Amino acid sequence: MDHVAILKALAGLVSALGAVAVYRFNRAQALKARAELVETFERALAAGQRHATAELFRLLHGLRMGFDDICWVCGHDQSNKIILALQKSPGTVDVAKREIKYVRFYKHRWVRRLSAWALRAGAYCFGLITAALIVVMAMIDGPASLALLVLIIPASAAFAMQIRDIQFDEMIRGLVEASNRQANYANPIE
Repeated sequence: MDHVAILKALAGLVSALGAVAVYRFNRAQALKARAELVETFERALAAGQRHATAELFRLLHGLRMGFDDICWVCGHDQSNKIILALQKSPGTVDVAKREIKYVRFYKHRWVRRLSAWALRAGAYCFGLITAALIVVMAMIDGPASLALLVLIIPASAAFAMQIRDIQFDEMIRGLVEASNRQANYANPIE
């Protein structure tokens, strides 16, 4: 190997390491700015500054909510899960008057059941496809077995995403049911 090739390889390595260093520095700066924003939000929330609290909550989480609902969410034991549910499924759940509720189509139980059934069917389907491809790959030799690997990777990724979505839906269902129980306990029907 001549000196020019070695220098090119070293230059490539240095540039890759530099790119990683710049990425890590920018990420650290973003985390620092977010931490400062959280501190400012906490101060505004404690001081009862309605507008500042709502705007900072929107900047932090991308959610537009009223001050009372923000106070309720931030004071809840499951606040991180509630915020995640609101961020990831804006058309499914909402917080209103200190209660987590299903919205739009998801108010109907049959829609939620159909959605859960479809997620489970997809998970079973992709799981079976992945297992079958693995068995077939073990039985054949040569380049064909490597070609099956190209199919196994997306099938297993789809299976993993379906499982994650099922768990997320169960988390949302648990939050809504707990909120309903709490609301029914606070306001019993007589």
